[in-house]
Amino acid sequence: MNYHPQPSLFYDFNIFVELPLHKKLYELFSNLDLSKIKDTNIFVGRTGYSRHAMFRALIVKNILQLNSIPRLIYFLKNNLFICDLCAFYNYQIPDETQFYRFINELDTSLIHDLMIDINNQFMDIKKNFASRVGLDRFKTDSC
Repeated sequence: MNYHPQPSLFYDFNIFVELPLHKKLYELFSNLDLSKIKDTNIFVGRTGYSRHAMFRALIVKNILQLNSIPRLIYFLKNNLFICDLCAFYNYQIPDETQFYRFINELDTSLIHDLMIDINNQFMDIKKNFASRVGLDRFKTDSC
């Protein structure tokens, strides 16, 4: 996984990443494997916008329960840190037609696979945490 947000020179990345929403998005995006989605056009027409960044932006839209793509674009333009977390290059956010085209071309089976991967990662984390708690509990009972 090669997720690298584009940290800005205009703010301290570490301060912003500690905010609750930003931390949640950073952790989610860091563990999201988008390798199954082709990122940009290679040797075919214009390179276009990063599909990975657009996918992350759609996750932001769903988490924040934004009603429309124009509201998402407005939100990203006014929240540059979130724009950086989505990994839009130089704050170049696609217009709404690009987002709608991306949504229409997106294979829903890929979304299901990504959801399964995220859930499996969460279950592994939860299982490791539960086993540590169980071991701690066992040790306190035996003492």
